[in-house]
Amino acid sequence: MDINDVLKEFKATQSGDYYILYCPQCGRKEAYCYIEDINHWLEDSSYRIPIRCNRLNKCGETSYLNDYLKDIKKTKNLKIKEKSNIQMTPQGVELLQTYCHYITFSVKGNTHHFNFDIRGISNDILKENGIIYNDKTFQHLINQEKTKHHFGNKYRGRNYLDRDIIIPIMNLEGYPERLLLRSTFHQDTNAKKKYKKEIQVMLIKKGLEIWNIKDAFDKEKNIIFVTEGVYDALSIKEVCQESEVGCIALPGVKKYKQLLRLIRNNPELKEKTFIFALDNDTAGKEYVLKIERDFAKENIEFMNFSVVPYKDCNQFLESHPKAMKFRIYKMIKKIQTCKIS
Repeated sequence: MDINDVLKEFKATQSGDYYILYCPQCGRKEAYCYIEDINHWLEDSSYRIPIRCNRLNKCGETSYLNDYLKDIKKTKNLKIKEKSNIQMTPQGVELLQTYCHYITFSVKGNTHHFNFDIRGISNDILKENGIIYNDKTFQHLINQEKTKHHFGNKYRGRNYLDRDIIIPIMNLEGYPERLLLRSTFHQDTNAKKKYKKEIQVMLIKKGLEIWNIKDAFDKEKNIIFVTEGVYDALSIKEVCQESEVGCIALPGVKKYKQLLRLIRNNPELKEKTFIFALDNDTAGKEYVLKIERDFAKENIEFMNFSVVPYKDCNQFLESHPKAMKFRIYKMIKKIQTCKIS
């Protein structure tokens, strides 16, 4: 069998530069395997092809394709082509980048009807930090008669319905490399009202994934809180607006190595203290130890901010904002005292 037969056995479906496939450990189709790794194996048969389960709190195991299908035969000169997740023209990318830049920096987030708070985060904090509200939704934005031909039908699917919150992941020049789409609309699930899951719109291939990276590069900010989601970072900003404190958000705890590489490539960032405020779940507890170990190897100052007994920073804010503020300022004071001494 060749590699295509192997992928069929795992019911793999391609999504951009990776496959989504069944996890050999838990049996759920929530694992992923990078095409880059498969192509690496095609060039070097000793290379191990990792299959990573994305169910961090339920499984989270890493398996290897080589171990489960030992009769893989390499097909000579075979290369798997990556499909682009960016189903829009360069002009479409430019239109969205220009729109986000204009709303964020020219009108300061003051779009039509954006006069409400979100999940305990005040309207002022949302606008100041680049959260965009479009009451006609993202789909309306890309379906303008003169410009809709620049966007693929992917963005007109059901998953993109009712997405009226746009969170740009800006580069240091103030232009987004990807967008996070959220919704103020609820969906009824088992008689409970839940928000729709966040989805991403990639604008630049393998572009920046860390939200608000400018805070890390701000010379005035020497204490940087790191969270697993944008609303968690905004929750910290809601109760702490000290000029020396910044907040950034990872697209999930496993992405901490992106931040580590960024710090490694920019030595001035090593002078800062990074406080990880991870979710109070299995993955958060597991990864805080890995992060502490890896940051210690690089001589980067690391601290852990506990959100116990709450699920995450946003739930902490919504449940007990005064207690959250007290805990944050207590940690900041501890850092400041240590640096003075």
